[in-house]
Amino acid sequence: MTGKQQRKDATVLIVDDAARDRELLRELLEKEGYLVLEAESGEEALRLAMEASPDLILLDVMMPGLDGYEVCRRLRGEPRTRFIPVVMVTAHGDFEHRLLGIESGADEFLLKPVNLLELTARVRSLLKLRAYHDDLEESHRRLKESEELREKLTSLIIHDLNSPLSAILFNLSAVLADPEGKLGDREKTLLKRALRSGEQLAQMVRNLLDISRMEEGKLLLTKEPLQVADLIRESLAAGKEQAKGRGILLDTHLPPDLPSVPGDRELLGRVLSNLLWNALAYTSQGGSIRVTARPVRRSMIGVRHQDVADPPPDDEFLEISVQDTGVGIPEAYREKIFEKFAQIGVRVDQGRRGTGLGLTFCKLAVEAHGGRIWVESQEGRGSTFIFTLPLTDVARASRAS
Repeated sequence: MTGKQQRKDATVLIVDDAARDRELLRELLEKEGYLVLEAESGEEALRLAMEASPDLILLDVMMPGLDGYEVCRRLRGEPRTRFIPVVMVTAHGDFEHRLLGIESGADEFLLKPVNLLELTARVRSLLKLRAYHDDLEESHRRLKESEELREKLTSLIIHDLNSPLSAILFNLSAVLADPEGKLGDREKTLLKRALRSGEQLAQMVRNLLDISRMEEGKLLLTKEPLQVADLIRESLAAGKEQAKGRGILLDTHLPPDLPSVPGDRELLGRVLSNLLWNALAYTSQGGSIRVTARPVRRSMIGVRHQDVADPPPDDEFLEISVQDTGVGIPEAYREKIFEKFAQIGVRVDQGRRGTGLGLTFCKLAVEAHGGRIWVESQEGRGSTFIFTLPLTDVARASRAS
């Protein structure tokens, strides 16, 4: 524990219309080293509770005006006082009165005449719980501040990186074009390596920017009817060279009559590219990667999509899957892989270092289209990433909750 609840100078507010009862409780508590405030009415108690924020309240039940039950209800209704422990002090110990106290928000009960040992034990116990609550609240506040600061710094960094990075990539491409034929093979190899690393960094910056915008609901989708089969073929063509170099077979199963889906071409193209690169990174030499697509109904995929407003009346979706024969995903990581900066740590391709942002981007981009993404995997036997897209436009303006 930290703070004043750890010491004996915690503040206790005594609320009782009987001066003699207040005096008795004051004497008992001051002997234990507590600071004591007094209120002789419910109205005064509410005012003192707001002004002084006591660490605990001893509240008499039977008072003129506002009784103890009503005072407790009002304390629980105010954000500033709702977590202050309240001990009801009453001469009525029957079940009905205790139930009324519990329903009004009381934490404990003391019967009159008050026993010193019982009083001090209950006060200590509740103050300890209050201290734990305050410590937890403070930790949460600091964590929230740290997260907000990290988000602001990340936003500043990626915005500052964007312009110089674009200039670097442009100049590298211009030099690599070598119109005068002055570059040797070694120089070209080094420049290509630098350009590839720069493009990976640029992709990371784009992912961070778009993730931030999607989380805030500020990324506008440019929708058009899309032939997903074309996007799949384009993504496979981009990864063909790397797959061939490692003896990995790229395969598709795409029915000729696949329906079009309303979507943002650039975002969904990046979703497919990210999933393909992820599969390449975790598939050993000689393995295979297969991309499939099919129209499905809700019952066929076992996905309820309960978070999508106004689902299509015929419940039809396009289901796309990227299946690999790689190392698989350990069970402990399967719920975490879509979180920002998540790393599995069992990569096969060490040449392409992941940022832990690709799958987060995929999740948010798919959800922005009104779909859902998940993974099915077995260690040592590969993984299948599956996502769905509605065949009618039901995407929401903001990120899925």
